[in-house]
Amino acid sequence: MRYKVGAERTRRLQSRGIRPGRHLAPVGELVADGPTHAIDAETGNAACGFDVSRIVAVFDTDWETASLVTKCAACRAAVTDSD
Repeated sequence: MRYKVGAERTRRLQSRGIRPGRHLAPVGELVADGPTHAIDAETGNAACGFDVSRIVAVFDTDWETASLVTKCAACRAAVTDSD
């Protein structure tokens, strides 16, 4: 995994839901809410240069294959350009 999912905001599920990667999540699980950034798994830096001190949670989920999250457009471009 090159990049993890970094969330600017999070929320707790009020009912069972789907977390990134299409896995069923239990009630009360913390999930990303709003834009997510590609956080380099080795350096901890955001691919787009976003200030990582503003990231409230980093999930151990592959950002490139994560579904059901809003991905930062600048991160998407940076990750695509690095391929």
